[in-house]
Amino acid sequence: MPRRCAFPDLSASLRSINTSYAQFYNGRHGHIGPVFQGRFASSPVEDDAYLLTAVRYIHLNPRDLIGLKPEEYKWSSYRQYLAGEEGICDTKLVLDAIGGRDALVRFHDVGADELASCEEPPRRLAISDAEACMIAKREYGRQFADEIVNMGKQRRDSALRRLYSMGITIRQMERITGIGRGIIQKAVSERRKI
Repeated sequence: MPRRCAFPDLSASLRSINTSYAQFYNGRHGHIGPVFQGRFASSPVEDDAYLLTAVRYIHLNPRDLIGLKPEEYKWSSYRQYLAGEEGICDTKLVLDAIGGRDALVRFHDVGADELASCEEPPRRLAISDAEACMIAKREYGRQFADEIVNMGKQRRDSALRRLYSMGITIRQMERITGIGRGIIQKAVSERRKI
């Protein structure tokens, strides 16, 4: 004899709660679909600028996550780029694109403040999520996500444009603030029209 659920409407109740919460959350934050939809994404590397940005991001992850310099992390290819050793990756493409080993080191050493103060950087350099959070905390306080979310539309959009101008990408702002990509893109595009 099949077992019967002690609470026959439990499944339907939980589904209803989940749907209601998704509608509330999506309406508040400008998301579409299930609340956890699209948490992981990938983008093809189609140009040199994006390739260099991806390489820098990967090499700086150990520094941001566990406090090790890129050359100290034994699982990184950074030392291979510096020493010109043969290994798992072909360093020639990246070194040619950036202008050699010295340029690669400088590219990895550029801080967020230098990125923000450049009049016209040759390309938009990626900063890590940890750097993005530090910038947002410096500008809007420790509880920056709540602060920005609770601002009026004009102040919020101005804050989003400011963070974008400081090198934080739209996807990073979505991750660190919880505000939907559509809202952020609209705020950033308003800046471009001005």
